[in-house]
Amino acid sequence: MIILLLVLFGILGTESFSPYVKSLAGQILSVKEVFIFLVIFSVVGFAIEFLLRKQIQDRILNLDKKWSIFASILIPALICVLLHFSFGFVGLIYGILCGIIQSSFYLWKKDWLTFSLWGMMWGFVIVPFSMATCVFVDGQVRNDFLFAYKKRHILKQKMYYQENWGWVDDVHYRPDHFEHFIEALNAAKGEGEVTIEDGWVTPLRIRVNFSVKYKFTVPDSEVEKWAMVTGMMLDYMRFNESVQEESPWYHGNQLSAWQFDDMSSSLLCCLDRFPGDKPVQGKVTRSTEELLKIWEKTGEGVVGLKMKEDESWNLLTDSKRGKLRALVEAQKKNWSVVQSFNSNK
Repeated sequence: MIILLLVLFGILGTESFSPYVKSLAGQILSVKEVFIFLVIFSVVGFAIEFLLRKQIQDRILNLDKKWSIFASILIPALICVLLHFSFGFVGLIYGILCGIIQSSFYLWKKDWLTFSLWGMMWGFVIVPFSMATCVFVDGQVRNDFLFAYKKRHILKQKMYYQENWGWVDDVHYRPDHFEHFIEALNAAKGEGEVTIEDGWVTPLRIRVNFSVKYKFTVPDSEVEKWAMVTGMMLDYMRFNESVQEESPWYHGNQLSAWQFDDMSSSLLCCLDRFPGDKPVQGKVTRSTEELLKIWEKTGEGVVGLKMKEDESWNLLTDSKRGKLRALVEAQKKNWSVVQSFNSNK
């Protein structure tokens, strides 16, 4: 069955498997959910194979009719098609071929336990296969995975929508980081240093840590302090995204690098703390129901975008972007990176 899957994957292309990947992505947002998914998948897989072989195929064969052999292959195959019908054309092809091959093989070996155990283990094959496809193969299949993944973020209330800006990810909208920098500037006399660190745990429970130490000369005005902190915040976010992008393949973090709402959320966090008129104004939508409607309309158009600093600044109107970015650029001469750390290296 694995060979059949790979053959279809090669012939029909990655996009044909998008319905499977999208469905899977909606189930595995966390390690706990992966475990629950695999347990349920294993129990259901075992039960389905048991029913197909012992309760359907064997009973048809026991009728001892001329058509029994043909029916014992066709009927389980059609049931297999029904199980994969919702996944589109590739589901129909895979379902009928898989059903015929397995039913025919059962006529030869008559080993229902092996089939049931295989059905039980299938989830442990399809999950890493799908994840590897998303990591190594760019295009629609990756976008479909991210579309479903981000949709789960909305359901978990980790994202919201800001009018006149776009999607905001609470994971990267970090007021605590901004306050950490501001406190360091306010506490320093003339010159100072500040270290900021963060990290995450990969699906394989590997801890990733990273940090950056900055040296700075304290500016005079509150606006200049804001500009300096904004510059360091964006620099730290660049380092964050680079750590993800350069992570080993088995971390799976490459999928999260430079997403459309990463750098932009960090910049918005800074803009919301500008000491003056708020640069970005408009309705903030946090209702899950409303967010899902917006996501269905806009998600496919943005989920494949890679947004770095320039693209994030471009979310501002021209009149505001030029002045504010010039302030941030002007302060870059007053701070520098002293040391950085990445546990992956």
